[in-house]
Amino acid sequence: MLLTPPDILSIVLFALTSQTSKSKQSRPTLPRARHNEMDGRSRNAPSLRYHQNSEFAGSMKNEMNDLKTWVEEVHIAMYSHLDSSNVFTNYADQSPTSARNFYDASSTALMAGTVFRYMVEMRDKKYKYMDRAQTAWDTLFATNSTNLDNGDNFIGYSHFTEDGWLTPTVNPNDYSIQGTHSPEGQAFVVMLHAARRDWQAMNGGLNFQVHVGLLLFSIVATVIWAI
Repeated sequence: MLLTPPDILSIVLFALTSQTSKSKQSRPTLPRARHNEMDGRSRNAPSLRYHQNSEFAGSMKNEMNDLKTWVEEVHIAMYSHLDSSNVFTNYADQSPTSARNFYDASSTALMAGTVFRYMVEMRDKKYKYMDRAQTAWDTLFATNSTNLDNGDNFIGYSHFTEDGWLTPTVNPNDYSIQGTHSPEGQAFVVMLHAARRDWQAMNGGLNFQVHVGLLLFSIVATVIWAI
């Protein structure tokens, strides 16, 4: 099965929903591609879960089970192709040495985000792919320096350029070639952070640190590209 970035976007389902608080939800900026398609899907799980508190709860049980099954099928298919680098390739079921193939941190961030979001929305604290998502997080935010600059640059991060761009990524205008500046990649980093933040809150607020400037840059880059 040939899995490309647009394929991944179309099958992630609900997992891009992010919550800023218990009483207020905000929708993250989605890439232009498939924006309308993802708009409704991203809220399926929360809608179904909240519906369970109503008089129609019993009628939604099968739909919720279907949603869980579909998302798990995506994770099974994708993570079976992950190699020791912990970064997906552009064509996930092909070797990184294949023609037009290369490692892609964008899809890695996206898929890890869907795992954390799945655990939050399904209230599943022991999901089988939790470790894979955490490993992806650790890999993407890995550093190669003991003297990190916590100012306005990103020197020392293995998968971010000095000015904060995720790397390596797909060319946003042609996903068959590697790019250097991917607004989608920046958006997926923000989505991953939001999903993991909510997952940690669900588990008692485990401590973690992320370069704040990196998150702000990712948000700004995504918003500017979307305007």
